[in-house]
Amino acid sequence: MKRYTSFTSWKAAAFLVLLGAAISTFSAPVDPTTELGVAGPGSWAVLSSGNFSLSDPSGYIHGNLGEATGNFTDGGSAGVSGTIYLGTGIGHTTVAGDTVMQPSILPASALTQAGTAATYYNGLTADFTSAPTAGSVTPGVYKITGDWSPNGGTYTLQAGQVYVFDISGNFKPSTAASGLFFTDATPGDVIFNVSGDVQSSGGSSTYPMIDGILLAQGSVSLTPGYVNGEIISDTSSINIASKGAVQGLPSVPDSGATLLLMSMGLGLVAAAKRCLMS
Repeated sequence: MKRYTSFTSWKAAAFLVLLGAAISTFSAPVDPTTELGVAGPGSWAVLSSGNFSLSDPSGYIHGNLGEATGNFTDGGSAGVSGTIYLGTGIGHTTVAGDTVMQPSILPASALTQAGTAATYYNGLTADFTSAPTAGSVTPGVYKITGDWSPNGGTYTLQAGQVYVFDISGNFKPSTAASGLFFTDATPGDVIFNVSGDVQSSGGSSTYPMIDGILLAQGSVSLTPGYVNGEIISDTSSINIASKGAVQGLPSVPDSGATLLLMSMGLGLVAAAKRCLMS
């Protein structure tokens, strides 16, 4: 009996150690690529639920594009390098070389997941309650009240670390005499979760360059601006013009069944992490 009790106690102690390690491992916010799941940069460079417009000079998108509602216009000479997935009834103007799949339920399904991710990030506890300044930026959750309008400078983010910028107003990155850079070697770990609009602007030779995912409840305008990662407008339109560009890292969604399985799997992973965090 004593041996059995000792062995049982040993198992219980080992379980507690492993549980403590798991809780410690998942104490940080879920990284955006995992939390977004089928809405993330592994599947899309751009997701829109309103009108979408791409125009010259030099506007381009490298990756897949999904639009659930509205109208689609590609007037850029470089066009869209990936597949364009359009919802039912969307009118579209394309250029030579564009590949269009219509009707597709994938954009609407992905945007539902994007909305869930926005809610999750809005609910996180803040590590910082003001916007960072240029220079080396500490990882964590930044709760920024009102608009954030960084104008020039280099914000250096640590590779492999999760950054959440929850912005209750508009995000308005711009440049003046100097460029504006948000640099991160792992852009899938960075999310700008914006309750309002994203309005990127600059000059003929300088414009904001952002590594990360822009997730906006309002509209997104890159006129100009360069995003290495993904842009999502959960409820409104996207306009890319005047050297605006998105460099995605797409893995083409090959079928609705595959995306459904991915969504279920990643959703369970994210849910498990959140349970361990609670």
